[in-house]
Amino acid sequence: MFRLLSPFGTPDDGLFDVDTTKYQLSKSASRLDHFLSHDWASSRWLKLMSLLVLHNSGPAFCTSLATSLLVGILVACELLPYSLWTPLLGHFSFFFVLCFWQRIRASFGHPLMVFLDVLCIAQHDEKLKKKGILGLGAFVVNSKSLVVLWTPRPCDFCSVHFWVWR
Repeated sequence: MFRLLSPFGTPDDGLFDVDTTKYQLSKSASRLDHFLSHDWASSRWLKLMSLLVLHNSGPAFCTSLATSLLVGILVACELLPYSLWTPLLGHFSFFFVLCFWQRIRASFGHPLMVFLDVLCIAQHDEKLKKKGILGLGAFVVNSKSLVVLWTPRPCDFCSVHFWVWR
């Protein structure tokens, strides 16, 4: 998941663009944490922001709260001098964890396993692509949750994912 949620690429890196080299990022898994259902025509930045909020905002909030409390206690005990930058530590920690939580999580050996079609279905080989598309139902069923990146635009595949998932 941390490869997906790396927000510091260029806008043309194409989080959801078809790039045959992105298939190499996929791994075999017996169980998936999330199956991502999305509309390919929607903004990749909105999808990225949605995934950051969904997967990283909880840990970012907890880290920000802990940092703010610690800074407050250290300032109250006069172990840390109060200045204009001390209240900003809580804000900085929030945005740092919001952007890098999946990398931090993966470094401790607990990466989030997510199915994203453009990464997990081979785009470079028509035979593998057909097998992947025909196996979408199995991927959905073997996911703990179905995450729909909803847009006002109709999405037929999203409806199929709803139908297949429990």
